Amino acid sequence: MSVLGNGKLRSSFRKLRYGTENGGPTQDQEQKLQDCGIFYQTFTHHWVACRDRIHDYEPLSDRVSDDILTVAAQLEQMLQLLQLELGANNNSNHNTSPMSDSSPTETSILDMVLSDKDNILAQIVGWTKSIPYNQSDQLLVLEIQFCEVLLSCKRSGQTVLSHVKMLHPLLSLLDIINTLPQGHEPSVNLQSSLLGLVHTLCVLLMENPSLLDLFTCNDNPRFILFSLLTPYLHKPGQQGQQARDSLLLCISLSSRNSNVENYISDHSNFCPILATGLSGLFSSLPRSLGADSPSWHKLDPGDGQDIPGLTNMLTSIELCSAVIEVAPSNVASQLLELIHQGFLVPVIGPALVQETDLETIVSATAYVDLFLRKITAPPLLALWVKFILTSSVDKKDILETLINRINSSSQICIVTLALFETLVSFNMEDIMLSLVFRHLISCSFLLPSFRHTLYFSDPHGRAAYKFLSLVPVSCDPPATPLTPRRMSTSPRTTSPRTPQVFRRSPEHSLSPPGSLGPTSMSSQSYGVYLADAHNVIRYTHHDCLHWSHKYDGSDLCQVYKAPREQVKEKISIEIGRDPLEDSFECVDASLGPGSLGGESSGYLSGSWEEGESLGKEIVDVVLTPEEEREFWSAVGYQDGTSASRQKMSSVLARLQHEDRLSMSSLGQDSHGSEELISPRLSDALRPIGDPSDIPTLGPFLTIVLEKVSNFSMNNLGVNLRLTALVSKLASFSHPLLKAVLLHPDVVVQPACTTLIQAICAARLRIDSVMPGLLGAEEAVRNAREDLVSRIQPPNRTASNTSIISLPASLGDMSIRRSSTNLLKMFSSRRSKPSSPRSLTTTITVPPHTRHMAMAAVLLEEWLQELAALAQEHSVMQQEEIVLREK
Repeated sequence: MSVLGNGKLRSSFRKLRYGTENGGPTQDQEQKLQDCGIFYQTFTHHWVACRDRIHDYEPLSDRVSDDILTVAAQLEQMLQLLQLELGANNNSNHNTSPMSDSSPTETSILDMVLSDKDNILAQIVGWTKSIPYNQSDQLLVLEIQFCEVLLSCKRSGQTVLSHVKMLHPLLSLLDIINTLPQGHEPSVNLQSSLLGLVHTLCVLLMENPSLLDLFTCNDNPRFILFSLLTPYLHKPGQQGQQARDSLLLCISLSSRNSNVENYISDHSNFCPILATGLSGLFSSLPRSLGADSPSWHKLDPGDGQDIPGLTNMLTSIELCSAVIEVAPSNVASQLLELIHQGFLVPVIGPALVQETDLETIVSATAYVDLFLRKITAPPLLALWVKFILTSSVDKKDILETLINRINSSSQICIVTLALFETLVSFNMEDIMLSLVFRHLISCSFLLPSFRHTLYFSDPHGRAAYKFLSLVPVSCDPPATPLTPRRMSTSPRTTSPRTPQVFRRSPEHSLSPPGSLGPTSMSSQSYGVYLADAHNVIRYTHHDCLHWSHKYDGSDLCQVYKAPREQVKEKISIEIGRDPLEDSFECVDASLGPGSLGGESSGYLSGSWEEGESLGKEIVDVVLTPEEEREFWSAVGYQDGTSASRQKMSSVLARLQHEDRLSMSSLGQDSHGSEELISPRLSDALRPIGDPSDIPTLGPFLTIVLEKVSNFSMNNLGVNLRLTALVSKLASFSHPLLKAVLLHPDVVVQPACTTLIQAICAARLRIDSVMPGLLGAEEAVRNAREDLVSRIQPPNRTASNTSIISLPASLGDMSIRRSSTNLLKMFSSRRSKPSSPRSLTTTITVPPHTRHMAMAAVLLEEWLQELAALAQEHSVMQQEEIVLREK
């Protein structure tokens, strides 16, 4: 039943709300005064009825339920009348807001509520304490709504919150709700009304921080708003979100009020609930993601629609980040410690190092990858990174376990590579130091003569030239301004194997004269790769400007040297003369960039000084003429003339050099390398002294480059993530890392492998197999057509650091739409009208041929990207030189 009825009061309110054509401003004002008077009289009538029922209340009588319903009905009418009066005042004067203190009547409902005579709100709230809590929800909702309406009013330009007749009943009301028994579940309506009231109070306190003292006490640490919000920390839905927003406002207030700060850090259970709630939410996540694609590699926030509990988990992680960003230092540090001790150590650590179930390992790794990408607070991200890099579980080092999983089965390898890609993309010094630089700073992976040439100046793009020269023979070289061609495109070329170099003008750089089908079918132009490399390299360089070290081989070498072992500036090796080395000049010196010929060779070349031995006396063996003839006879060479022996020595010398070149270029392991080196040289190169001086790139780079060398044997998903990771590593401008990944002429120890050597091994396997495969040319053409049809240059952004990451961004890799996954996108043919040729191709091209062809095409595309990265590094280096000169 409406308090307006059907008579004069309703008619007056209709005129106030919608206006009238008759009467001037004076008549409207008089009518409004009459209506407000009616509102006041009606309100007084309802309050008297309510007060009488409160005074006559008997807790043990049979009328308890009737009394509660009667008081609730009277309070509802009083609330409507208060709203009508405030609305009438607002409609009569558009320049006065409903929060204004101006009132045209001398006696108003608001004055009556806040008067000392009746103390209306205190009487109603006080009576609510005496009724059964299981019947109080409806009355509590009305009281909350009544308070919210009062909070929208102002008197003398200030909110009525500070008025004693408003503040004390409000605190009592909040205390009633806060002390409800834990077994009692408040109604949804009560919870929504309560969260709305608390949020309104938090906003008012943010606008007027001086009012915080009204809710705190020095003698009794308490902040009731915070206590009411804490149970809703991990609640899903709109209510939980509103509670979390209010909590963030309260935490922001704690930086302005020491009492609030002390309460949150020392007397509330907020931090424990937030930290331990993460453990509960993580334990409820599915242990099997059910991805039907072997190329699936990561989760996205949108996958929460199909994975139960994932959205709640991400929401809590975002809340932790937000709290740490706005909270005082002692609250933030307490939360970080609880997250470490209550979530990372007991939950995340065991989940990462488990070895029981394949699907569980994959899901746990994917979850951690997603969590890292959702964290926004730098201290929280640093905590996660430090835990992954330095912690161990049951004597199992987490980082070592993850690195070793790169050699595991396909799905584990893929999600692990994606996790490392996420870590590297943070551009954090601690991450790169743990993964890469702490193994490179001693420069033990370099031959001594090359340890002072890390600052490689490449104004002519030799590094890019080197990468482009490694394109598999089964693929056409990429279209670039300067490309070594394996196959002739000019009719005047005499040999199909003669390398050709085309110098093209900029406007024709992407389509050289004479280039035909396959060259123009490149899935991405070299210019697009250059644009991506330009953005990625400069973005990475900007993030690394504030690193503490340059990692150029000089700033940290002394720190990591063993105290009792000092690495010499140069190592001199004395090599005994023999006929093979005397004839070493017969070796062809016209080797291309990146080879070990000429002065760049670390083996048996002029760069090795003679005169100082390594503690062992070198004894020359002198053979008599008879023993010499016996030697040549034993090796099957009967002609004993000096000229013949010299000719044989030249041949053996060439073979020996080619073996050593192959060993260095293809990156064989140290065991196989020692077999190709003479015993005396092997003894000289074997590490002595501190084990830390053993030449190594570290386990991470070693395993990654080993994966690169097995490019043709990896499946598509592994190659996609592998090239994305290596391309991101290649975007760092630090000389030590560039020496391993981009330097075209660096010579490393036999036990180490550079990226160029690993790619040489991959190309060698592809080129040795593809010519003999059935339908190889058709398979390469189909693979390139798939890339052309599915990869569009406008879809590339600065965040795409690899051709590998590009298809993943175009093909929807999420769990909920895995039907368009990356594997199907690359391995299946385009949907087009069938033709006899396409049917024949499907029948005649074996799966192994298609696999090798896709590997060759991907390697071709990746080499273009690596060349673009190398070229942009050179451009940025030249820009820095010019700026320094100015």
